[in-house]
Amino acid sequence: MGWDQRERMSKLVEEMLPEARYEILKDMNGKDRMLFVYFNC
Repeated sequence: MGWDQRERMSKLVEEMLPEARYEILKDMNGKDRMLFVYFNC
């Protein structure tokens, strides 16, 4: 995911997968980079 896409990606997951849990992790430079979506948690 691009460093400037956190808000858009969060909103998309919340709208499309309301029951899923997600987290966004930063890369070694401190920029948002990875989106993990968890089901059945």
